[in-house]
Amino acid sequence: FFQAGLPSAEDSRLRLKQAAIFPIGEVQPFTVVKMEPVNGLSSGRRIRVHLSKALSPEITETNLLDWVQVSPKPALLKAVVGEDRRHADWITWVGTTADEDERASHVA
Repeated sequence: FFQAGLPSAEDSRLRLKQAAIFPIGEVQPFTVVKMEPVNGLSSGRRIRVHLSKALSPEITETNLLDWVQVSPKPALLKAVVGEDRRHADWITWVGTTADEDERASHVA
């Protein structure tokens, strides 16, 4: 939507006479497309989250966990952004909650 009186980007003396609406197409929502558990022998347990859009370049592996909540939160949780930025892995090397890690440390 453009209001009447909007100045031209090329010549500020020129202005839009009346309000105008220009359709820009459909905006695809940002959603989780698919979630899949992965348990690789060398890579450990993780949940791969496939997204409908690429993550913003401002979202990094350092701050990705500030944007999502995992409950119960594993003691060793790390987020890894995929190369195409359209998926992310939530990785826990041991795959346990903090309570289970505490119990395991007393057994060992």
